[in-house]
Formats: sequence, C-alpha cells, structure tokens
Amino acid sequence: MSDSYDEDKVAMVVTIAWSIWFNRNEVRHRGSKKSGVALVQWTTQYLEEYSAANCLPVMTPMIQVVGWSPPPMLRCKINVDGAIFKAHEAVGVGNLIRDSHGQVVAALSKKINARL
Repeated sequence: MSDSYDEDKVAMVVTIAWSIWFNRNEVRHRGSKKSGVALVQWTTQYLEEYSAANCLPVMTPMIQVVGWSPPPMLRCKINVDGAIFKAHEAVGVGNLIRDSHGQVVAALSKKINARL
C-alpha cells in the first residue's frame, strides 16, 4: 500500500466492510439487523479491543557488553561455539585457544554432516 494511507483508517474501512458483510449474513440467516451507527460503534470497539490485545509494550533493549578476560599467567583459555544448519543437515563447531596475553595459540572450525 502507499505511504499516503493511514494504517488506522485503512483498518477502520476494512473492518466496517467486514461488519457490513457479517450483518448482511445475520439478516439473511437470523433476521437480525444492526443500524449503520451500531455497526460503526461495534467496529470502533472491536478495533480498540484488537489493538489493546495486540499491543506489545515498548521495551528498551538491555545492552550488555561482554568482554573477553585473559586466563592467569602460563595458562590458556578455550572458547567454544557451535551452530546448527538444519537445511544442510550439518553442524558447525569452532574452538579458539588463547594464552594469558590474548594471543591465539590454536583455532579450529569444522563442518560436520549430521542427520537432524
């Protein structure tokens, strides 16, 4: 849709059309008919309830800075990670070994075929 359309107005028009169609079916099958004013009131209330039920609270994302800390002197630290590639029936693993100065001692990255 074009940016010139107001989303709330479009929702109102579509929901009014739906309520008219629904009211027509009510008249055909049950004989009960709502007035135009009643349809607009029902539509307004329906959209308000729908919006309230589907409104997600705006949450500020918490930013957490995660830093790497070196191991004690004369020790190494191993970081491990993995990933699953279901469409390719494979997994991936990775290892990184660093010394107490943060220098990379060894690294490994491997794809492993696996039935998932």
